[in-house]
Amino acid sequence: MKDYIIVEREISGGIQKVYKFGNGYGASVIRHNYSYGNEQGLWEMALLTFKYNRKGELMWDVVYRNDFTNGNVAGYLSDEEVLELLEWIKSLEK
Repeated sequence: MKDYIIVEREISGGIQKVYKFGNGYGASVIRHNYSYGNEQGLWEMALLTFKYNRKGELMWDVVYRNDFTNGNVAGYLSDEEVLELLEWIKSLEK
């Protein structure tokens, strides 16, 4: 999955990794002071879509879908669960 990371940065005392796939979807995967699961060393994930602004900069928006954790963010995820959800997101149709 590392091939699909477009952003990896420190945020709120932790880390954020943003993934983007060819279908236009991606994910923000975080573990920081305010994320669901941080205290247990677990991850939180939000489903994203991407677009370019007028300056040509890549932007993203959080998307809420019922087939992705009932339209919410996914919290308390293990590394394996993150990989499984990333594969699912990668397989979504455009």
